[in-house]
Amino acid sequence: RLITESKVKLKYQHLITNSFVECNRLLKWCPAPDCHHVVKVQYPDAKPVRCTCGRQFCFNCGENWHDPVKCKWLRKWIKKCDDDSETSNWIAANTRECPKCHVTIEKDGGCNHMVCRNQSCKAEFCWVCLGPWEPHGSAWWVGGGSTSY
Repeated sequence: RLITESKVKLKYQHLITNSFVECNRLLKWCPAPDCHHVVKVQYPDAKPVRCTCGRQFCFNCGENWHDPVKCKWLRKWIKKCDDDSETSNWIAANTRECPKCHVTIEKDGGCNHMVCRNQSCKAEFCWVCLGPWEPHGSAWWVGGGSTSY
């Protein structure tokens, strides 16, 4: 009764409801992206559960049902996959394959004129387009070895 503005009242009701669900060991919000339902269980160790929207998930951790893997091991696996994904992103951003011999090359600074270190290759190429370096010519160079692009 003290809150009269409808937006504020709605926000307050949402906060109270959310607080109630978060503090109750027998209730959990459905993790489905567009679902706003709460799942209630008889005891906190209930696994798997199904929301009225159809989503089945582990009540303990909220992830997709992962029997027979324990939640602890699933979290470790997810972390490892995330770490691997970050490594893959770094490799994609900082390495290229030599266009001639396909050896992986890391660029850690300097200009875009690359020379393959594979002793049987020694190809010279452009880091940006991976084409032969020769067509770029000396016009691409501006003093001290830095490129003009």
